[in-house]
Amino acid sequence: MDTYQALFLSLPTRNSTLRMRLWRALKEGGCAVLRDGVYVLPSMQANGALETLESEIRSHGGFAMRLHVQPTDDNQNDSIRRLFDRSSEYGSLVKSIATTRSSLARLGSRRAQTAIRRLERAFDKLSAIDFFPGEAQLQAISAFSELKRSYQALFSPDEPRFSHRALRPADRRGYVRPGWGARNSRTG
Repeated sequence: MDTYQALFLSLPTRNSTLRMRLWRALKEGGCAVLRDGVYVLPSMQANGALETLESEIRSHGGFAMRLHVQPTDDNQNDSIRRLFDRSSEYGSLVKSIATTRSSLARLGSRRAQTAIRRLERAFDKLSAIDFFPGEAQLQAISAFSELKRSYQALFSPDEPRFSHRALRPADRRGYVRPGWGARNSRTG
């Protein structure tokens, strides 16, 4: 069964800058919202992130407390794991990948590369906070592979490609010519 860290917090009402900065940090860190003012991360992923946020909240006059959370049964564990489901974000990413793939020819090589890199960064960012990866991540990986193959076929058609076929042995006779090799000692 998984263990989690929970951050309970209450912020001063007049400091909207702190609220926005904290909200972004929680979102970028992959925290799940258990309820208003209660955020959860798997213990193995917390790595001091919640501790840093806790001290920042306290330094600005807010209330913050971290607790170690262990579900009592598998149903509770599954409920908390569902809070970390990234399927919808992966779905949006796969749609963006499909849109980019369909417009590769119109974009041109350079703009297509830029779009692919942008999508790769989005995927890397999302997979970094996907603490319980599943089928949605595999679909995104597959969509990326298809996008890269389409790009390569369109803009680099003569480049070598990976093949699953086995190498066939070459006939040596085709590469051996008379006269190759050491010179005959009798001539010369």
